[in-house]
Amino acid sequence: RAPTPGMRGVTRRALVGSVAASPLSLAPAPMGAVGAAAYPIAGRLAPLRKGSRLHQPPLAPGSAVELTYPPWLAGLWLARVSFECFTAPLGSSFVDLDDLASAAESAEDNNDLKYLMRFVTDGGRSPWSSRMRVVQDRAYNAVEEVRAFGGETEDTRIVSAAYNETQHLLEVVLAPPRPVSTAERWLAGEETHLVIRTLASSAEGDGECEWRTSEVFEQRLVDGLGLPLAPPTIVETMVRFSRPPLLADVQPAATTTALESASGPVRAGLCGGVSTDAVRIPRAAVKAHNRICKYALPGTVASRLSGECAVSAFDYEWVLTPVDGADSTGGEGDSLGTSDYNLYSS
Repeated sequence: RAPTPGMRGVTRRALVGSVAASPLSLAPAPMGAVGAAAYPIAGRLAPLRKGSRLHQPPLAPGSAVELTYPPWLAGLWLARVSFECFTAPLGSSFVDLDDLASAAESAEDNNDLKYLMRFVTDGGRSPWSSRMRVVQDRAYNAVEEVRAFGGETEDTRIVSAAYNETQHLLEVVLAPPRPVSTAERWLAGEETHLVIRTLASSAEGDGECEWRTSEVFEQRLVDGLGLPLAPPTIVETMVRFSRPPLLADVQPAATTTALESASGPVRAGLCGGVSTDAVRIPRAAVKAHNRICKYALPGTVASRLSGECAVSAFDYEWVLTPVDGADSTGGEGDSLGTSDYNLYSS
């Protein structure tokens, strides 16, 4: 089943799926502003056709910064993920056989995938509010997505997942499902590490109804000794989140009349409320379009021949439904309970 929507494009045949909608990017534009992105994103989500040339974003040092999200994404969501299409803009000769096989498999399989996705407030300052900074819970989302996309089998289970915000590094460790020590797994060469490093990121949108993100990752699959199990890949994942005007039928846009909703008092606005320290924003279903593009490794013949343009793209549609009883701090509804996960007590 092709690259996973959030997890940056590792195919099932390369062992794991991927890792969620993803963080890391510039501090976003203030609400109501568009264009504070490191590089523009909207055009990158336009339909792709054969002959389309989608250039790789610039990979300058310091291009990766922790991505933040609008307050209305805070909390625990059930994601329903539908495969939309696969595109090889430069022709199939640039696409590896695993991706072609995954595309064919996804086209034949009409079943949607479902898994949890969580965005949390981490206590940092945000451009949206003096208190609320919303980020993605990387390790949690990685575990959910890898499991959903078939990364776990009878012989392989997730052992741990951790995200280092300072280094912009996500690591998921898989090993046989036996309660052996880390040293024993390491010595036996049974561990597989999916290591994802963010190279560049950007975000843009009005913050009220739509938010767009783009991140470029280097993905590596290595064993417990750090030896490569497959060539590294360069992948870009883009997401366009959108939500309907929740209160438009109740109150004209841009008013400040206080209303009551199931999630608490809100202020009427174009999309269901304006973020202030004293206001809770109601949550309803959020739709998203996700595109995962793969690029040839920089410095290779394939990179020169492709002109550093995307050689393949998987497109998905998401529907995110809020999970009742979950909060945005990582408490209820939490299948693993913390932001770094060690599933074995070795």
